[in-house]
Amino acid sequence: MQHSIVMETIQPLLLRACELAARPLERIAGGAIAGNTTMLHLLTGTDPTPLGIAPFTPRFIAGKQLPAAAIMLEADGLAPETPLQLLACWWTWEPMARSCCKTAEI
Repeated sequence: MQHSIVMETIQPLLLRACELAARPLERIAGGAIAGNTTMLHLLTGTDPTPLGIAPFTPRFIAGKQLPAAAIMLEADGLAPETPLQLLACWWTWEPMARSCCKTAEI
């Protein structure tokens, strides 16, 4: 699933953005990725199964920084160590987290 998300969605969007901006991938210094908790779990290769059953236990909800290689984002000219910031989903989880959810890492 992770490979499909990255190579069929994120990589083509990245290539198209560089094409439209007339900039090579080598110029990318980093990026930010936002998504709901399930999508970020899938993107990072983290099992989202605990999100589907009470007590709805995400493995992480805080933002985190990963190199492009950690999510298998590959493209000619993109350095594997290019930092990617995954944005947190606090507005979704934070109110519920205090009342009904266990969290492995906040």
